[in-house]
Amino acid sequence: MHEDDFDESMEIEVVQEDALTSPAPDHLVALYDRTIRVVGAFPELQMRRAKLDEVLRTLSPEEAVWFIDQLVRGALWGRTAEVDAMLATASWLIRLRLADEYELLQGLYVAAHETKRDSILSMLRDYPAHQALGPGVRLPDTKLPIPREVSLGEKRTLAAGQDRRILERLIHDNNPLVVEKLMRNPLIRIQDVIAMASRRPTVPALLIPIVTSDSWFIETRVRETLVQNPFVPTGIALRVLPTLHATLLRKLRFSGDLHPEIVEKAKLYVSLREQRTAPWGH
Repeated sequence: MHEDDFDESMEIEVVQEDALTSPAPDHLVALYDRTIRVVGAFPELQMRRAKLDEVLRTLSPEEAVWFIDQLVRGALWGRTAEVDAMLATASWLIRLRLADEYELLQGLYVAAHETKRDSILSMLRDYPAHQALGPGVRLPDTKLPIPREVSLGEKRTLAAGQDRRILERLIHDNNPLVVEKLMRNPLIRIQDVIAMASRRPTVPALLIPIVTSDSWFIETRVRETLVQNPFVPTGIALRVLPTLHATLLRKLRFSGDLHPEIVEKAKLYVSLREQRTAPWGH
C-alpha cells in the first residue's frame, strides 16, 4: 500500500458487523497504538517481526486476531504505521507455518472463526499451491558456461560469487540451497528475483527462499509477483495479500489462474477499502 492511496481528509465510516461490535478494552487499544509506533521505528523487517512476535505471543488468541484485523484494515487504507506492521505480520505468519507452529496457528484460526474476522481467516489456513508439476515431470537442468559437470557445492560457491554470466544462469537452478545463496548475494538485482518469483512451472521449495529473504520480501514488486504465481503455496500468497496495493487487489478479483480463495479475499479487501472500513471496527 502507498500512503498517497489514502486520503485522511475522508470521513471514516466504520462498517460494523455483528461479531465485531464489542469495543476492545482500553489496554488492548493502547498496546496496539504503542506497538505500531515502536514497530515503525525499527529500520529492518527482522526487528519489526521480532517485536510483533513478542507482543502477539503475550495476547490471547481473541486479542491477537483483533490486533491483526486492525492491521489489515489500516494497511488497506495505506496508513504507513499499519502498512509496515502488516508486512512484518505477514512475514511472521509465513514463518510460523514454515516452522510448523501449528498449535499457535490453530488457536488463532479458531479465534478468528469464532469472532467472524473474515479479513484474516484465510491467512491462517494452509492451502497448497493452485498448480503443481505433473507426475514424473522434472524441471530442466541449468546449463552453466563451464565445460564440465559442476557439483552442488561448487554451484553454491558460484551463487555467492561475482560473475554475472554465472548468476544469470543460476537464477534458473533447481536446488533451493543455490537459491538461498543467490538471495544473499549483493549482486543479485530485483529483475533477477522477479524472474525467479515468476518462474512457471516451478516447485514451492524454489520460492520459499525468496519469501523468507527479508531484503527481498519487503520489495512490493517481488510480493506482487509471488502472489500472482499459481505455483506459490496458496497459504503463503494469502498471507501476503493484505500487503499489496489496492490497484493489484482490484485486478486479482478477476484472475482466472489463481486459487479461488485468493480471488475471494481480493474481493473482500477491495470491499473493505471501498466501504471505508478502517481500524477500530471493533
